[in-house]
Amino acid sequence: MQELPYREGEQFKKGEQLVTFDCAAQRAQYQKSKASLSIAERNFNTNRKLLALGSVGRIEYENSASEFQKAKADSEELAAIVAKCTIFAPFDGRVVEQKVRAQQFVQTG
Repeated sequence: MQELPYREGEQFKKGEQLVTFDCAAQRAQYQKSKASLSIAERNFNTNRKLLALGSVGRIEYENSASEFQKAKADSEELAAIVAKCTIFAPFDGRVVEQKVRAQQFVQTG
C-alpha cells in the first residue's frame, strides 16, 4: 500500500483517488511486455512482406503471427493490472473503516 489519502470518518467525492498501490514491479513487467510486443510486431510485418515475395515459408509466417498475438495479449493483461494500481471513488461517500495503513503490505487480489 503506497497511499491512502483519507482516514476513517473523512468524506470523499466521486472520482477522487482512494488508494494507490506500489506497482513498480508490475509497471516494469508492462514496459518489458511492450518491448516484446514491438519486436513481435516487427517480425510479423517483415514475415508478411517476405511471404508475399516468396522468401519465407507459410509456417514461419504463421508462427510470427501467433507470437505477435501472444505478445499483444500479454501486454493487454499487464496493462489491465497496472490500471488497477490506483483506485478512484465510484461514488460520493465516507470512510467507515480502514483495515490497512499506508506502507503496510497487502496481498495481491
